[in-house]
Amino acid sequence: MKQVLKKFINILLVFLLLIGSSMFFIVKYFSDDIERSIIKTIEKSLNNPLILDKVDFTIYENFPNASVKISNLLLLESKNFNNDTLLFTKRAYVTFSILD
Repeated sequence: MKQVLKKFINILLVFLLLIGSSMFFIVKYFSDDIERSIIKTIEKSLNNPLILDKVDFTIYENFPNASVKISNLLLLESKNFNNDTLLFTKRAYVTFSILD
């Protein structure tokens, strides 16, 4: 019984190590590409550009979903409305599944 438990714990630790290292790899090497892709996708559907301070990709804040955190997001209304503020938020999240 002790050997079965030891094998199970070892397999579980290896599995957790693989998941942790893959999450670190994704955050380290693909975060800039993911951030740019999300911002470009949002801007494609808008008439005016986004005005923002900081964009961060994170896996840990909204786990099990990954998210892109946008700080100080400002979206202006069209010129028909004299470029009035349509949306302002201190922090906005775009969440998505890592597996998808």
